Amino acid sequence: MPALARHSVRLPDGRRLDHAELGDSGGRPLLHCHGGFSCASDAAFLDGLARELGVRIVAADRPGIAGSTRLAGRRLLDWPADAAALADALGIGRFAVAGWSAGGAYAAACGHALGDRVTAVALVAAAIPADWPGMRAEGDRVDRLLMALATGAPPLARGLFAATRVAVAVAPGLWRRGGRRWLGPTSGPLAAGLAADVAGAVRQPAGTVDDYRVLAEPWGFDPAAITAPVAIWQGGADRLVPAAWADRLAAAIPTATVHHRPGEGHALGLAAWRDILGWAAAQD
Repeated sequence: MPALARHSVRLPDGRRLDHAELGDSGGRPLLHCHGGFSCASDAAFLDGLARELGVRIVAADRPGIAGSTRLAGRRLLDWPADAAALADALGIGRFAVAGWSAGGAYAAACGHALGDRVTAVALVAAAIPADWPGMRAEGDRVDRLLMALATGAPPLARGLFAATRVAVAVAPGLWRRGGRRWLGPTSGPLAAGLAADVAGAVRQPAGTVDDYRVLAEPWGFDPAAITAPVAIWQGGADRLVPAAWADRLAAAIPTATVHHRPGEGHALGLAAWRDILGWAAAQD
């Protein structure tokens, strides 16, 4: 899979925020929030589908990920202001937002903080807030370890991510093959680019630590306050996020509906993403 062309904008405080654009440049805008241990390139496989459906995907690298300037001590609720500034710089008024995996929290934060500017929120294989019962005990054991290191031993976590940067450069094929097992039976399109996704994630090890620290913290807002339409998609064979978490999120968000995908893993297949992008584009 070819590397995504990145573009940059300067945020009001002078930081650089990198992003890629996919799909139909004149289509309905959707901000994609990438997963954990990943970067904006995890949306690359959606390019053709987005063109077909008339969706303009803006996939942004969070602060400290890939080439985006790190924001030390950032919190989840710092993200909506960055997202709005990116949209302003691109001439986008209202937009939908989608978040995959750890990116679900960032999509939800936009739905909460940006009000009517967000037309729809799609949560895809999304984690629940860290302060909800069972989040640590029920989630993936690798994520639990990385959250513990990011919050309790940041220097050790930085060293681990620096070592990962070397490992993915030396043996990218191992990451692609391992990704198919890790992400599930419908992961082919996403797993093909997994080495690039991970390389972007650990380019700045301190930024990767920030990402896992944020994942380990409470969201800082009540999901019930989201007023935009919310739809949640969840694979029944997900090895990283328990399928029951989708129902818990839906119960907490009055505007939410749930779409379970039996037999699909953490990386949903193209048929599911067709539904996700089509639903988001149809919301006003």
